[in-house]
Amino acid sequence: MKKNSSHCSKNVTFFISSISGGGAEGVCINIANTLSHRGWDVTIVVLNLINIDYKDRIDKKVKLISLDVSHARYSFFKIRRLIQNKNIKKVVAFDYVMAVILSIINKSFLKKKFYLILRNINTLSKKKIQKQSIKQMFIYKLLSWTLFQVDFIVNQCKEMQDDLLKIYTIEEKKINYIYNPVATNIEKIANSGYTEDKENYFLCIGRLETQKAFEYAIQSFSIFVKKVPGFKLKIVGKGSLENYLKRMAEKYGVADDVEFMGFQSNTIPFYQKARATLLTSHYEGFPNVLIESITLGTPVISFNCKSGPDEIIEEHKNGYLVEYQNVEQFALCMEKIVSETINPKQVKTYAHKYFEETVISQWEALLLKENF
Repeated sequence: MKKNSSHCSKNVTFFISSISGGGAEGVCINIANTLSHRGWDVTIVVLNLINIDYKDRIDKKVKLISLDVSHARYSFFKIRRLIQNKNIKKVVAFDYVMAVILSIINKSFLKKKFYLILRNINTLSKKKIQKQSIKQMFIYKLLSWTLFQVDFIVNQCKEMQDDLLKIYTIEEKKINYIYNPVATNIEKIANSGYTEDKENYFLCIGRLETQKAFEYAIQSFSIFVKKVPGFKLKIVGKGSLENYLKRMAEKYGVADDVEFMGFQSNTIPFYQKARATLLTSHYEGFPNVLIESITLGTPVISFNCKSGPDEIIEEHKNGYLVEYQNVEQFALCMEKIVSETINPKQVKTYAHKYFEETVISQWEALLLKENF
């Protein structure tokens, strides 16, 4: 009996809308793969396989189940049947919509409840003050209810946790933070050495959407390149604002120096050869691009936005933290990076707390709690 109980305790199911090329998707797959390597039976459930940018990253031992629905609203009964048929006991929701659906099912439609963990994916105070449609306001109300229905909430950093506790009276015993792990392949490459062969460009990686505010990176770059010519800005990612950002490059007179690289399944070479990775977001959940960059020995420059950059960046050691939306100061830090080369080995020393061994051990400890 003990043996079966132990085996059962090492089963976990992750729910996420898609495995497209985003930060949450990458973290979900990385945690799933590493738990699988440690003997866990891991399943990832997605709505569909229409956008599968990260499918090749999923380890063969990790089961992938598609609900084959076009939208989350059509997934309710399929999720309920799946949980009942598979006798699922432990669930981690990697996005808000899935968390809402899972909470409703768990609360009202099952005799045997499962243990539900929500991985908080963003700084909710910032999401709350954004202009929202009636539909978005309704979803936000449901999310507010869901936060009190889940059994545990994992935040991506301390600042995100503090932010959540300021706007909701959640019991502190059901909330904590675990930093995102560096992808295994990035950690392995970092441990094998560093690329000293840098090229004259700065790097932005992320979705081309409002939150990432790449227009500030373009503006800062335009100020920098007037003083220090011969550099490029490479933007890796796809999104609805690509044409808008190209117009911004034209507006600031750097259209020929800003390169839009599209989505890239392998971003490692871009990090390795960049002088620095830039982050100009309005807000973050926890910026994976910063920890990936410093792990590979490339320094970072970031606005001091919520949340995460000030927990990652050590001034003059692995990069620079800039006053929010101060493009002049940002450009000056770009000059500093070029003139005062930071040793890659020094940069990487600040990435150890994001390494697999530390982070996945924290996830295991949470998933193996006796009261599950």
